[in-house]
Amino acid sequence: MSHRGIVLVATASANLGQLVARELLRHGWASHHEGDGAAVKDALRAVPYAAVVMDAHLPGCTGPSLVHDLRARGIATPCVLLLDSETCSLNAVAARLGPTRCLIGPD
Repeated sequence: MSHRGIVLVATASANLGQLVARELLRHGWASHHEGDGAAVKDALRAVPYAAVVMDAHLPGCTGPSLVHDLRARGIATPCVLLLDSETCSLNAVAARLGPTRCLIGPD
């Protein structure tokens, strides 16, 4: 099967990362998972991903700070920020930083 591109999935939870990866694959996208901020930053420097799906909080950094870093480097890769009831207050802050979408899910 040919893929549309590779999506970086950045979630602290391996289970959530696997769920997102399965859905991406079902829709024709390959994915790569990282679970902490340092590894995500390294991956973003190494590979031109088609998109990034990330938790609001990762060990070592936050999703909004990652989006801010990408935009500051002139990288317009589409980003989806995953929020929950504890992090949904970041929605307004994150929107100013430039993610493509913020999704608020159940706890």
